[in-house]
Amino acid sequence: MGKHISRRRFLRGIASGAAGAAAWNTFRPFDSPGTASAQGPSSTLYLINRVPTPAGGVYHEGVKILLKHMGRSGLKFFKSSTVTTTSGPAGLIASDDVVVIKVNAQWKYRGATNSDVVKGIIKNILLHPDGFTGEVIVFENGQGYGSLDCDAMGRGSGGSPSYPDREVHANAENELQSFSYVVDTMFADPRVTKVLMDPYRSTFISGSDHSSTGFRMHGVTVSYPCFWSTGGRRVEWKEGIWNGSTHLQKLKIINVPVLKHHAGTGTTAALKHMFGVLSMEDGNFGDRHYGWAGHHAGIMFTLRPPVLNILDCIWVTQTGWAGYPESYTTRKNMLMASTDPVALDYWSAKYILYPIDSNSYHNPDAAGDLRNFLTAARDQINAGGGINGQPVTMDEAEMQLLDLNAVSQGPRKFRARGRGGAPVARFDSDGDVILKGNLYQSATSGQLAPTSETELLIKDAGGAVVARADGATGNLYIKGTASSNLSSISPGASCELVVKTSSGAPAVMINSSGNLYALGMIYENGNP
Repeated sequence: MGKHISRRRFLRGIASGAAGAAAWNTFRPFDSPGTASAQGPSSTLYLINRVPTPAGGVYHEGVKILLKHMGRSGLKFFKSSTVTTTSGPAGLIASDDVVVIKVNAQWKYRGATNSDVVKGIIKNILLHPDGFTGEVIVFENGQGYGSLDCDAMGRGSGGSPSYPDREVHANAENELQSFSYVVDTMFADPRVTKVLMDPYRSTFISGSDHSSTGFRMHGVTVSYPCFWSTGGRRVEWKEGIWNGSTHLQKLKIINVPVLKHHAGTGTTAALKHMFGVLSMEDGNFGDRHYGWAGHHAGIMFTLRPPVLNILDCIWVTQTGWAGYPESYTTRKNMLMASTDPVALDYWSAKYILYPIDSNSYHNPDAAGDLRNFLTAARDQINAGGGINGQPVTMDEAEMQLLDLNAVSQGPRKFRARGRGGAPVARFDSDGDVILKGNLYQSATSGQLAPTSETELLIKDAGGAVVARADGATGNLYIKGTASSNLSSISPGASCELVVKTSSGAPAVMINSSGNLYALGMIYENGNP
């Protein structure tokens, strides 16, 4: 039987074992390192080291920590009138936006974007504090070689296949977890859809055509996609969401490349990834391979810049670009993010890819393809006004790196553990609640009744059970209701469990009525 927590007992430290530990204390973690200065460098880079390995489900600890890390320095992921660590009026993603997640699905194995990271991004969007009513679209144009099923053959030297088989090999802990599987099976939610533009790469449409799927030219240099989503929305990459009479500025792009070598541009990262948006059949294939590659990549970032670039550095490919065989790749367990694609590509090449094998081709300070590519992209983007009015840079003096070790510098955690010591519920000092199972609100007396599998039992002053965590299923039953993404929590005199932030303010609370309050998010079917 789990420990009974009676009225007014606060947590005063981490419980490293089961919920029956003798001491339940308030814990106050250290403050996160670094805060962006209004007078400081123009480009901020966010780096998460030692990203924990995900364990099934759609929860991703690294993505959660990244969004919190960004929010603490002022870059809020969610646009909302509610101000929390991750949300505020100037946030990136509104509750009714159409969010296109650009992935790399032209390749498979470690050459594709990590689908564990992608599902973590999707999950957070769906947990928007104002409720998400928009659409998340997993997008790729593999130029005839792409597959969201992660069974592509790739394109090697001379057009020969890059892989020995047509089997599914996703870049994930579970190789069968393709992008299609994430969308169709793991989420199975009408708000989560996918689009592969490969079949339309030879179709070009006019500026007045708002019905056909295909590509529209921007001048004579680059092209961009226009398509209908499964949710019935008309997406026109440059202009926005067409509603039948005008374009709504509700289209947000999240660019999620995987870091790897490239023989023409030095690396594939945020900038080069935009070549999976345009059509290579727009008449400019030769120019962008590779003399004008940086110029063309820069133009793509002036059409509609991604609101965020998240660079997948879980596995990095230092040899070739197919992510295969495994000896060509290195596990780094890192995630990076920035609104500046040039600074992101420069820093990741110099400090993540280049040190793996000291290949000078990956050194952005050395004369060669990579530096030429970055310089041309930088100049093109800045000539077009920068990213949201901010210049992009290759100068480290103009960059601010905010790095965080997910293991030693992440939030302090209180865990309730099931039999054998496996965690079933977690309450974090940053206000998040992660459950192995599901949350049941307005629980019945039968659901709240203690069982032999109860690992956390919370009672009010009269001894009545108001919350119970089940050690077998990981379900959390509460007598009342749950409220998340709160600006603050007032514990009052009737709180039964409180987890505090580093400053001593309540981060998570369950009161005597069985109501659950959280400054952050409540993740079900997660990895506590």
